[in-house]
Amino acid sequence: MEVITKEINFPRKANIFIVEDERLVVEDLKERLVNHGYNVIGTATSGKEAIDEIKVVSPDLIIMDVRIAGELNGIEVAIIVQSYFDHHIPIIFLTGFSQQAFTYLKVLPDYIYINKPFQETVLMEAVERALEKNRKNRT
Repeated sequence: MEVITKEINFPRKANIFIVEDERLVVEDLKERLVNHGYNVIGTATSGKEAIDEIKVVSPDLIIMDVRIAGELNGIEVAIIVQSYFDHHIPIIFLTGFSQQAFTYLKVLPDYIYINKPFQETVLMEAVERALEKNRKNRT
């Protein structure tokens, strides 16, 4: 007896990498993202660790704290990561500081900036907006 199966294509949720040196914030972000169906494929607490890991896993989106452990800040890490890949990876920056404190954010295309503490709805809207904008830019 032959069994006929039908392939069902579910939309793939994005693979997200988190760069944050506060463990509680990392766990909170992971829980919120997973609850919304996203895949958290890695985390890092320092710039060097983030660069090394991101090169390997090639995420669809990076959520990056501006102030992280190590010699590099999140913006510097983002610049290095963007120069490594042939394609743009959207980045959402998190920080407790004002945007004016980081004037060199302007060197990164299409960045999204969220202040801490953040509301879940603001985070999820930023994630969707970043991913949608990136999808449109790739087509």
